[in-house]
Amino acid sequence: MLDRELSNVGQRGDEHWTAQCPTLDTTVSNIGQSSVQRWTRFCPPNVQTPRGWHPRAESPVNIGQARYVVHIPCVTCKTQRRVVYWRVSSRRGGVSFWLAGAGGVWYYRRVNIKGMRMLRVLSGFCLGVLLCGAVQAQEPVCPLGAEYRFNRTMSDEFNGAALDSARWMDLNPTFYGRKPGVFDHRNVGVKDGMLELWARALKPEEVSYENRLRGFDRFSTAIVKSRQKVRYGYFEARCKGMHAAVCNAFWLYDPLSDAPEKKHRPGDVSEEIDIAEFFGKSVKPGNERILFNTVHCLKTPYVEATANGGVVALENRSGKTKVEFDFWADFHTYGCLWTPQEIRWYLDGKEVFRRTNDYFKRPLHLMLDCEIMETWVGLPDTKDLPAVFQVDYVHVWDLPK
Repeated sequence: MLDRELSNVGQRGDEHWTAQCPTLDTTVSNIGQSSVQRWTRFCPPNVQTPRGWHPRAESPVNIGQARYVVHIPCVTCKTQRRVVYWRVSSRRGGVSFWLAGAGGVWYYRRVNIKGMRMLRVLSGFCLGVLLCGAVQAQEPVCPLGAEYRFNRTMSDEFNGAALDSARWMDLNPTFYGRKPGVFDHRNVGVKDGMLELWARALKPEEVSYENRLRGFDRFSTAIVKSRQKVRYGYFEARCKGMHAAVCNAFWLYDPLSDAPEKKHRPGDVSEEIDIAEFFGKSVKPGNERILFNTVHCLKTPYVEATANGGVVALENRSGKTKVEFDFWADFHTYGCLWTPQEIRWYLDGKEVFRRTNDYFKRPLHLMLDCEIMETWVGLPDTKDLPAVFQVDYVHVWDLPK
C-alpha cells in the first residue's frame, strides 16, 4: 500500500522514490521516473496540513495568471483516507504535490509539466475534488503544542505576487545598512511562494553621491520589518541561506521605534533577540556551518550600526551550534520561544540554546534581512554575488492563556 511504502522511506535527501497508486490520476501516478524528481521528507510534528498551505474547494480558474497559486485538496483511495495537495506555478511551468503519509508525515515533489499534459493533471485532480469532497482548511499547528494560538497578523506565507505592504516594510527607516553595504528596497521580492532577499555588488555608477560620501558604496542588501510589534510567543521561519559571505538573519528588535525621544537620548535601552544568524561562506575562519543565537541590550542613545550609549552586560547571551549541513544547500526551520521567564532557540524542531529572560519584556518588531558583516566574517567575494536568501514562511503563535 502507498501508506506503508512512503512511511518507511529514509531520512536522507539524496534518496529518490516514485509512487505507485492506482487510485491517483494515471498522469500523476506515472510521473517522476527521472532521478531528478524526488520525494523529499517534510515532517512537522502534529501538523495536519503542510505548513504554508491553505486548501480550498475551488477550481483552478486563474492558472494563466503569473505567479498565481491555487490550493486544492483531493481525497483519494477508497480504503484509506489519502490527501494530496498541489499548487501550480504557471511562470515556471510546473506543479508541486504534497502527499500525506503515515504518522503525520508529509512528502513533497515538484514536477515540471507544460501544455496539455498540465491540463490533464489538473483535470484529474479537479475531478477527485468533486467525487471525494474537500478537506477543511486548518491553521498551522505550533510544534510546541496545539494550545499555542496562531497569530495571523504576524505570520506570512509569501504566496502573493508581491510583499504584503500592510504587514511589512521593505526598508528600515532608521537602519540604512551596514557599511559598505546599503539596504535597497529593490532587493526585496516575492516569487513562487518565497520571500527573496538579495545581496548584490554595486558598480561605481550605481552608487549615489550621498551614499558614496556616507560609505555605503560597495554592496546593496535587503531588509524587511514588520509594521506591528509583538511580545512573547513562538516564532518560526523556514529559510534557505545564500552561498556568500553575507549574514542571513531572522530576529526581533526596536522597542523604541515609536519613541525616538527615548531612543536617541540617554536613560533607556534597546533590546534585540537574534532568532537565527548564519553565513553561507566566511572569509575569516570559524564561522561556516555555525548557527548563532544571541541577545543584545544596548543603552541609549542608540542609532543602528552606528552608535550606542554602551552595552548592558548579560550572562549566557549567545549560543553557537555547529551543524552538519550548508545553510545554502536546503531549507531548514529556525524557531524561538520567547516567554516572560525564558528564551529558547530551535533548529529543525530541536532545542539548541536557552537562557533566562532578564531584559526582554517589551514588544519588538519582527525582522528578516541579509547584511554585510565585514568585522565579523569579512567582505563577500563579488564573484558570489548576486545571491539570495529565501524564506518560505514566517509563522508566529501566541503563548497559551
